[in-house]
Amino acid sequence: MAETKLTAFRCPADLLAAIESEMASTNDGKTDVLVRRLRAAYGLSADAPPPSVVSEMQAAIAELQGEIEAIKKPLAAA
Repeated sequence: MAETKLTAFRCPADLLAAIESEMASTNDGKTDVLVRRLRAAYGLSADAPPPSVVSEMQAAIAELQGEIEAIKKPLAAA
């Protein structure tokens, strides 16, 4: 097992509620939830899915890129 260190930080109430909700739905402890999410957010684990926020942002960026390309085409022809 990898070396672990105790850390503490303040967390906004809405984020803590989301963490606790995931804890309840997965039956995992707070450490497990946080480590899993942090590993995924930092790309340290290939087997953990990215947080839904990241996936939503990636989809929104791809959509915006498509819209930008659609705008560029008529402007380039002018």
